[in-house]
Amino acid sequence: MTRISRFATVGLLVLSLVGGAVGPVAGQTGPQVESADLAVTQPHYVDEDVHQSTSNGTIIYQAGAAPLEIAPQNFDARDVVDFGVETQGGNAELTYNRDFGQFEFSADADGTYELYWSVERRIEVQNESGNGTHIETRGQRYTALIRLSGLTEMVHQPASEMTQTREDAAKWQEWNATIADVQETIGTSLPVKLGLAQPPSAEETMQGMVNAYLTFRAPLHMLTGNYTQILTLVTMTLGGWLFVATVIVPLLLVIAGLAYRSNRFETTEADEGKLSQRLGEQQRKEDLEKLANASHNDIWEGDDYMAGAMRDLGDDPLVAISNLFSEISPRLAIHARLQAMDAAGWTAVVTKRASTDGGDDEAGTILEAEVQRQRTVDDDAETASLAVEPDDELLDAIDWNQQEIWQEFDLADAGIDPTDMSDTAVQTYELEDVVEKTDLDMQKFDDEMNAAQGVVELLEYVREHNVTDEHGEIDGLRYYLEHQLRAANVVEDRFHLPVDAYRDLFELAILQHDAGAEAEQTLQDIRDGAYA
Repeated sequence: MTRISRFATVGLLVLSLVGGAVGPVAGQTGPQVESADLAVTQPHYVDEDVHQSTSNGTIIYQAGAAPLEIAPQNFDARDVVDFGVETQGGNAELTYNRDFGQFEFSADADGTYELYWSVERRIEVQNESGNGTHIETRGQRYTALIRLSGLTEMVHQPASEMTQTREDAAKWQEWNATIADVQETIGTSLPVKLGLAQPPSAEETMQGMVNAYLTFRAPLHMLTGNYTQILTLVTMTLGGWLFVATVIVPLLLVIAGLAYRSNRFETTEADEGKLSQRLGEQQRKEDLEKLANASHNDIWEGDDYMAGAMRDLGDDPLVAISNLFSEISPRLAIHARLQAMDAAGWTAVVTKRASTDGGDDEAGTILEAEVQRQRTVDDDAETASLAVEPDDELLDAIDWNQQEIWQEFDLADAGIDPTDMSDTAVQTYELEDVVEKTDLDMQKFDDEMNAAQGVVELLEYVREHNVTDEHGEIDGLRYYLEHQLRAANVVEDRFHLPVDAYRDLFELAILQHDAGAEAEQTLQDIRDGAYA
């Protein structure tokens, strides 16, 4: 190969390489256009959903109100470098909410609006030589059509403006009622009855009231315009004085009488309203002192949904707490309380059987047990831990009504650390078992914890009610009277039987019932030998 042929071969090779590198650049086009896949949400006050249709490959989203919340589905909002509205008019605007990572579109006129988003993505591309990769930025354009219809037919009024409108309407109703009262009063006046004057229209009555107000507030306004001539005619002629005596004076008397009556009426109405409100509050307070008169809405004030859900446990708190006590075992309740007392420094002083006597009991069986504080137990006394199982014989030997368990030990103020009880197996009902026993409809609650919270709030309400004493124990006689009162309420309300006298007697008995006074009287009777 000659030198010339070698130069030619090298030149062709260089041209082929340059052409290969320049060719794609010269043939490169703008960003590709693709239809945007969007999740479009209308305002909450629009009942219908956003409908979709397709026209020439572009998705059309049909909505009935603005603004719209737009969330891209086939591209990332963070890759958008430009966006906007192609369609002119309608004050259309497309904005980006960085906090929520979505776009918001608003317009004040019906029509079809074309939206666009320019997206740039950085992707890794392999080199043409096959050795290694490099990063390229590629553009993509997404478009969508938003069709709004019905904006002019829908008017959304916020709750605050609706309240103001209702207040204004109430004021206008009161004003119209006042105009009607004034018309009726003037229509029955002496000049009208004698035929000297005609009953005024609503406009004339309103203008007369305005003039009277202006005269009362600024009497000098009458000296302007034609009022000066009228005043001169009235004060300087006999006919004027006659007109004043027959028309003006009665009118002033009527206005003064109306003002006096209105002021007295408003004052009386205000006093009666305050008194009625206080009486209603006092009556409601007295009713709530009887658990039979309480409802679930008294526990969950302002939460009608929770109150309705808890009615599955009972129609009212009294029935609900009765149903709950009938399902939950008292043995497990006393067991859990003894566990807490053990963690708080209490123990059981026991008396065991020394030997067998031929019966079923074996030696060492616990016959009696008494709960005491550990620091007060004698050194030679035999003790047993309160951290036992629910079926342990210690629970059978302990008197569950012992004063130390319910009165001297206050679980709320004990300050027990739950970790102190971690080594003790407290066997009690599982949360699901408690909820199942209450027959509550779990579809009405978020979860078991929400239902359990409702049961706890019910127990707390009863704990703070007068039906229990200062230690949280339900007074037996008061509990019986409450049920009798509820039975009387049901008979009267549902069956309309005349038992209101019996109901009043039960209410009086509940109000006069004093468990502490009865206990003192019983002790005094015992001292006097009444039960000897």
